Amino acid sequence: MNKGELIKKAKEHLYSVRKCYTSNYDYNNKLFSFSIAFSILLSNGINGLLNTRDVDRFQSAESVYEYIDKNPYLDEEEKESLYYVSDFVDDYYQLLDASVLRSRLQNFDIDYKEALSEAPGIYGAWMPNINVVKFYYCDNSDDISKNNSIASHEYYHLLSVKYNKEYSECLSEGVTSLLNYEYSDFNNKDYYVKERQIARMLSMIIGKDELIESYLEYDNDMLKKSLKEISTNKEELDSLFENMEKLHSVNIKISKYVEKVLSDEEYDKFDKLLREKQRLTIEVARNINHFARSKDISFEPEFANVITNFMKDDYEIMIIDEKKYVNFVDNDIQTYVIKRNVNNKVYKKEND
Repeated sequence: MNKGELIKKAKEHLYSVRKCYTSNYDYNNKLFSFSIAFSILLSNGINGLLNTRDVDRFQSAESVYEYIDKNPYLDEEEKESLYYVSDFVDDYYQLLDASVLRSRLQNFDIDYKEALSEAPGIYGAWMPNINVVKFYYCDNSDDISKNNSIASHEYYHLLSVKYNKEYSECLSEGVTSLLNYEYSDFNNKDYYVKERQIARMLSMIIGKDELIESYLEYDNDMLKKSLKEISTNKEELDSLFENMEKLHSVNIKISKYVEKVLSDEEYDKFDKLLREKQRLTIEVARNINHFARSKDISFEPEFANVITNFMKDDYEIMIIDEKKYVNFVDNDIQTYVIKRNVNNKVYKKEND
């Protein structure tokens, strides 16, 4: 039993001791692991059990919101928009790095800008080096409320990104997109389909909490350590990370050709990128399936659905007035591995 699994068992038994008595066999197994959990408590204290790393943590979700309320740079509507990520904060506040976020939450600002690229529609960017969330093609906080999936996407980055640490760009966007789908918005649309599906599959392989902790810590080593516990094949691990980043890079390049009519020259460039994306998708699927086989989940229907869907193209070519139009298709099967709360706070508020 690795440390992460041990801590999980300890927490289960500390909060649900009554489950030990369901059967004699179950009782003996649970009592043994409970005794281990108790030993951990004696040696490390409760905080040592709840926090797997020596990081300053929030003691409650409310304490996170207190720092948002203290922020003098946000108006009330902007502060309320932070509640788009409140269900996630309620579930995972104990993994948020308070040493970073106390200052960040009470000092970050929101800036509204005209677009600086060819990307269509409203989009955002979290800039940790200057502590600013920028929304492009947005005029004010009212525009944020009309585009809450875009706002919440950047707020997840705000909770995680650390500009002085190394983390996979593919997973930074993929986990953010996954959380946005499963916690914050039901009509979400972004172009990070492949990245989201990769995050979804990895959460099935290493566990959702392990994936989220590495994301919030912005730490590749944590993620790699979890994968090494499943397979010690270093070549596959290195290949996975290399191919994920290449796939993400191609996906960024290809996005500028999406949902627009292309000239013949533009289409040739798009087609070349699409072929490279298809090749890298196959390589990443092979890498991930190695770890799925090692975990004996490659043939489980839930995982098989996601990896099958991952292999599909997420673009289709339409002919409009004899010109080629690239249509975006979100082929993601909604296999929710983290949480999907139809009564989340955002929609309660909007429906009131």
